[in-house]
Amino acid sequence: MKPRFIDIHAHILPGLDDGAETIEDSIELARIAESNGVAIIIATPHSYDHNYEGSGFAEEVCAAAEYTQECINEAGINVKLLTGMEIFADRDTPRLLRSGDLLPLAGTRYALTEFSFDEEPIWVTDVLRETIAAGYIPVIAHPERYNYVRENPGIAYNWVRGGCLLQINRGSLIGRFGPDARSTALRLLRHGLVSFTATDAHSPVARTTTMSDAYAELKSLLGSAAAEELTCTNAIKLIRGEIITLPNARPFYSGTEIF
Repeated sequence: MKPRFIDIHAHILPGLDDGAETIEDSIELARIAESNGVAIIIATPHSYDHNYEGSGFAEEVCAAAEYTQECINEAGINVKLLTGMEIFADRDTPRLLRSGDLLPLAGTRYALTEFSFDEEPIWVTDVLRETIAAGYIPVIAHPERYNYVRENPGIAYNWVRGGCLLQINRGSLIGRFGPDARSTALRLLRHGLVSFTATDAHSPVARTTTMSDAYAELKSLLGSAAAEELTCTNAIKLIRGEIITLPNARPFYSGTEIF
């Protein structure tokens, strides 16, 4: 299979978080990715335990990525790793991005951000607005899993209108996180609000780096052009630091205006 996918959210680096535990896990995740047509993975370990200035975690992530890439290459696997973090965002996030203590995706202005599933949406919106004001573009990880987005997807529309991008999980799309996550993911997709689908992979056994099933589901729902955009084209633009637009974004008329 010719590689055609780019995974912007995967916990492939060994021993840094609740993702890959060993380098053997990392190699197997890369092997699964290659077999599913994934050419590039942005490694995004969680930052919530390291969200403070001078922790050295950014350097640790970069060193782990370099080592993991060497091991992947030695195993004969044709997958390229780039660095990032899944940032558990708060009001310090803009400052820590500027200082280099937090890593955006692939060295760009795009920052993968997550929040508590039960957070106050107004507070989340304030953090996102401050991150944008600092010159970064939040890529909100798995919004379909947040309770407040499930209850009112208009919140997600307002985030996009305010300058954020959305990344849904492959597992949500294919029903691995239950009917509510899938239903919300489909609503966001049908309203043109999603820019990326990624694996959020954590292990070679469960939540893997498989992308082909997500692509097939997207193709059946939205057509091949949209499926390609959500699994590759927009990610290429992200890596290049280019602007990503959502020309077909539509509001939810019952949604609450927050931005």
